[in-house]
Amino acid sequence: MTTDFGGLLRIILPGASDLDRLLPRLRHERWMGWTGWTELPSRALFTSPVANGIPRVGVVEETHKRLRCVAHRAERSRLETAGYNTVRGELSRRVASGDIDAGTAGLVVKWAEMAQAMERELNFTIDFTRHLAANLKSGPGMVTITSHELSGLRNAIREEAIRQLMQIKGKKRGEALERMLDLQPDNASKGDLFKHYGREVMKAKKVDGKPLYRMSDLDKPETFGGTGLKNRRTPDDVVTIEDVGAIKEDVEEVLPPGHYMMEYKAGEEAFKIDQAEDYAKRSYGAGTKDGGFRTTPQSKTNAYDGLIYVFSTKKDADDAYKLMRDNKLTKGILDKHPGGIHIVYVNESGEIRPR
Repeated sequence: MTTDFGGLLRIILPGASDLDRLLPRLRHERWMGWTGWTELPSRALFTSPVANGIPRVGVVEETHKRLRCVAHRAERSRLETAGYNTVRGELSRRVASGDIDAGTAGLVVKWAEMAQAMERELNFTIDFTRHLAANLKSGPGMVTITSHELSGLRNAIREEAIRQLMQIKGKKRGEALERMLDLQPDNASKGDLFKHYGREVMKAKKVDGKPLYRMSDLDKPETFGGTGLKNRRTPDDVVTIEDVGAIKEDVEEVLPPGHYMMEYKAGEEAFKIDQAEDYAKRSYGAGTKDGGFRTTPQSKTNAYDGLIYVFSTKKDADDAYKLMRDNKLTKGILDKHPGGIHIVYVNESGEIRPR
């Protein structure tokens, strides 16, 4: 059975009989998994007896405008599905012609499915076909996608999604962020998404029209090395908290102005205590006026005033805090300034808050 979405777009409903005619079509779309129309606020469900083993369920709509909105969503869903099928077909042709290998096609399809899921579940608009054309440029004989091309595709999708996420307000943004993180195809992509979301949140924060957090793509994190570390460590990001005044309940209420390195942790398994231990070994004079972090034991100057861990949930932040509080290397510098480790998290509204 195929639903006539084009016909839906042309429906005009003068009376109840036409509503009865539309309901089985809406019911069919729900049965097939399309749920965009349920996003309409405060719409009651209409139910009628079971037909062919499937309950007839639809949305009671009293205006033509809302019914056209329902029909538009249905048509958009159909066109999106057709678009992603076209992507799969194009990739199959490239594999058959030797332009790319099956592994490359599999990687790209993974991102197409993620973009499609964000459109379907979050009502985002992700122009995947355009991003694919702009980034997958390997010609004949180039059978494997380059890391640069894949990175470009991933970055383009991420930037477009975060831009739309930042337009959402309140708890709905926090819910959307959580779902976006769940949809990421791997842990590295989840961490990358969370990092760039955190950057956008901080960039948007202003006090009396002045930026509270200063961040620059040119300010690259310094690597920590030397003897005694389990691994060389490079922070995820760098931020400078400006001296522009305190805001109640925000991060700067806990953290004084200064130059900080940052680590972003999204997911229960993201935080590892050995990383915090290595950073703790490079903390000198924590809590004193000359305290800070130095990249090697031989360094004479401080590279950072502190380390900020940003967690995607309060529970993860609390769990990490307990681990560091009970650890002999980290407990002595926890919450100290300068030269200490500080923990913040993203709350239910998608805002960064101190633990």
